[in-house]
Amino acid sequence: MSDEQALNDDLPIERAPAGSLVVATLGWLFAFIAVIALRWPLDPSQPTSTGPHLMRFAPNGDEPALTLILRDLVNVGVYIILLVGAVFLLGGWIRGSRGVLRGLVVIGFLGLMYVAGMALYTGPMLAVCGFTLILFSGVVGWAASFGLPAHSIKSDNPSETSEPVILDGIGDHATHSPA
Repeated sequence: MSDEQALNDDLPIERAPAGSLVVATLGWLFAFIAVIALRWPLDPSQPTSTGPHLMRFAPNGDEPALTLILRDLVNVGVYIILLVGAVFLLGGWIRGSRGVLRGLVVIGFLGLMYVAGMALYTGPMLAVCGFTLILFSGVVGWAASFGLPAHSIKSDNPSETSEPVILDGIGDHATHSPA
């Protein structure tokens, strides 16, 4: 990767990725509402017990302490994902760099990994929709902002930067085929 390409990686993005930021913001709102307001499965041993996501931190049963600590760390992770996602979205709206879009892809992927096994409940179901919107808007926005303007492409090889070759005599009245 050349230095110029690395510098161009953080140039402001144009119109198409701004649309991606709108979709990512909508996805973040879906995921936030799902985590804060909707019902989530509480106890893995009783799949019918549901409640707010914060109730997942309550100790349930006589499970080993290490299991409870690991489960709580994973549950805190979704709040960290949402917080970091909000920071990336804010950075996207303010700075508009491609690095933000890559961060949104990671946030969407991690969020989907967290909610994938619980999608039969209303909270995780809406969170899947939200994190999927974040993931795909990040991918589409990053891909749409990938092309550089033709005037910014430079090469050390003079044959690649020379004027285009104009072929005379090729047309309707040519005496031979262009191939």
